[in-house]
Amino acid sequence: MGIDDTAEGFPQYKVWYRISTDGGETWGDMKPLVQKGPEYSPQHPNKFVWVGKNGFVYALTASMFACLSNGEVFMPFYYSPLDAEGKYYNPLKASTFSQLACAVGTWNKSRTDLTWDVFSDISLGAEFVSRGLSEAAVMELKRRGHILMVLRGSNHVFTGKQRGGNWKVLSTDYGRTWSKVTPFTFSNGEDFYAPAQKSGLLRSSKTGKVYWIGHMSRTHPKGNVPRRPMVIAELDEKKLGLRRETVTIIDDRKPEEPDEFRTDFAGFVEDVNTGHILVSLVRRQAEPAHLTAVIEVK
Repeated sequence: MGIDDTAEGFPQYKVWYRISTDGGETWGDMKPLVQKGPEYSPQHPNKFVWVGKNGFVYALTASMFACLSNGEVFMPFYYSPLDAEGKYYNPLKASTFSQLACAVGTWNKSRTDLTWDVFSDISLGAEFVSRGLSEAAVMELKRRGHILMVLRGSNHVFTGKQRGGNWKVLSTDYGRTWSKVTPFTFSNGEDFYAPAQKSGLLRSSKTGKVYWIGHMSRTHPKGNVPRRPMVIAELDEKKLGLRRETVTIIDDRKPEEPDEFRTDFAGFVEDVNTGHILVSLVRRQAEPAHLTAVIEVK
């Protein structure tokens, strides 16, 4: 059996998928996600992973994959990299260290299965992100084939240079190649603090705008905390940053709540009837409370 603890189990992690051809009423068999080519197998599922030495996992966000304008299915994953000796690379001995790559699926003629390919990886050194990169939020922009990913980073363990905030990369060729990893900031270039936590991107069918849902810390974070407030803000698609004037708090610590209070972002969906964005979150105090915030966009 596998180990579900992230620190110990990461080298055994693998990704499975299944397909519905009737809108989710029924589902096909579970299949391991394996890159095309005779050299790949469930134990060596892509060019970066040898299960047992290292593993890989999907991005865990509400916008973790995308159906692209060219008909392909795009799904980022993060994996535990190997050093020159083939051992798990974790330079600062943090809880985990990971890098990103992306699986691109092409449908067969009957649209009953996908053929997967994996292209270039995305990495950033531990001097900038002590635990590497993970949990990508994905959005294809108005320009076809231009894909933005907002990435989770962490400054725990902190050695003096690690930034507490999110990062971004851009592809202009449907996820085959990627830009340099740079900080995800406001559209004017001003930075903002963010704890290590997943975030999400959503294009509203009502307004046509892209919104980012995540956390902004008022103080320099320490790893995963303080995980508050949770906010929503409009993305400037040309500058690939957030319009500061649109930042709106979804949830925050109340004065009577303990300093340890945090919100965990679970996911979101758009109500197709109203255009409202429904954000699922967990308010963690003495007892966690699962809530849904309803956001009307205009």
